[in-house]
Amino acid sequence: MFMEKRGASHVEIILAFVLFIAVVGFALYFFYPGNSDRVVDSTMDYTFREIKK
Repeated sequence: MFMEKRGASHVEIILAFVLFIAVVGFALYFFYPGNSDRVVDSTMDYTFREIKK
């Protein structure tokens, strides 16, 4: 049924790849792994607040 259109499978693979790259790009933009100081600072603040309690 669907195998009659051989070009359709290539389009699906390309769309899946583009969608995957978009999701990875969004995740990298959202989490921004290059700025790890922010995570360390917030973790240290949280740790000290919990110790003071």
